Amino acid sequence: MDIDSFLDREMGAQQKGKAEPEASGEAAALLSSIQYLLAQKQFDQIEASYDSLWKKVSQSGFSWDRSLYDELVTIHGQIARETAPAFQDASKRIQIMRQMVAQARTLLSARQVDGAAKLQNEVAAMMAEIPGLFFQEKKAMEKEVLRLQRDVHDAQSAADLQKVSMLQREIMQQSARLRPFLLSGNVAAATQQYARLLSLYQQLPPGFLGIKLGLGREMAEMYKSLAIQQEIERLRQQLNPIAQRRFGALQQPSHPVAERHRRQARELLAGKEYDAALAQVNALLSLIPDDQEGRDMLERIQAAKRVA
Repeated sequence: MDIDSFLDREMGAQQKGKAEPEASGEAAALLSSIQYLLAQKQFDQIEASYDSLWKKVSQSGFSWDRSLYDELVTIHGQIARETAPAFQDASKRIQIMRQMVAQARTLLSARQVDGAAKLQNEVAAMMAEIPGLFFQEKKAMEKEVLRLQRDVHDAQSAADLQKVSMLQREIMQQSARLRPFLLSGNVAAATQQYARLLSLYQQLPPGFLGIKLGLGREMAEMYKSLAIQQEIERLRQQLNPIAQRRFGALQQPSHPVAERHRRQARELLAGKEYDAALAQVNALLSLIPDDQEGRDMLERIQAAKRVA
C-alpha cells in the first residue's frame, strides 16, 4: 500500500461526516485563478496567486486533502509548462538587447551619438516588456542598460557643449557682418543678414539660457535698429517724388563733406586699404544713406574682407 492510499484511508475516516475546511475552498478558488491567469498569459500576476495558495495551505492546519494535493501537483506542472516558452522568449530578447547595447557602444566610439541614443531608447522599451518574474535576468540586463544610458547622456552633453561653442562663434561673426549694413542703412542686406543670425540662434540646444541671454541683448538692439530703418524705408516709399527730394535734402546737410569721403573711399579702395576705406564709406552713407556708389563700395569691401 502506498503512502497516498494510507493517508486517504486514515484521514478519510477522521474526516467522514465533517464539512470540507474553509481553507480548502479558498485554495480551490486560488487554483482556478492561477489557471485563468495561465490561459491569459498574465505571468506577472501568477506569482502572487501562487504564493497566496501556499499561504492558504499553511492556514489549513496541514490536514490531508488528496484532491488539494493533486491540484497542487497539477498546477505546478501547468505553471512550469506555460512559463517555459516565456523564459525562452525572454532569453532571446535579452540576447538581442545585449547585441544592441554592443552596437550602441560602437556608435559612441565613432561619435555617432544620435544613433547610439536611438538604440538605447529601443533597448529601454524592450526592457519594459520583459515580465517581472524573470527578476535575475532582467536585473542583470538593467545594469547594462543603465550604464549605456549614462554613457549616452555624457556623450550627448559633450556634443551639446561643442555645438554651442561653435554656434556662439558663428553668431558673433554674423553679428559683426550685420553691423555695417545697419550703420549704412542698407535695409535689404541687413534684413537678410539678421534672418541668418536668427537661424543660427534657433539651432542652440536647450539648457544654455545664460549664453542665450548674453547673445540676446545685442540681438535685441539690432532688431530695434533694423525695425526702425524698415519703418523709415516704408514711409519714404509712400512719399511722393517731390516730398522724397525734400526729405533727401533735409538728410544731406553737407554734400561737399560727403564728396570728400567718397573720393577718399575710392582712393583707399583702389589701394586695397579696406579698413580705412570702410570708415570713409560709412561716413559717406551716414550723410547720404541712399548713395548707390557708397553701397556698392561697402559690398566690395565686405567681399574683399571675407576673402582675406
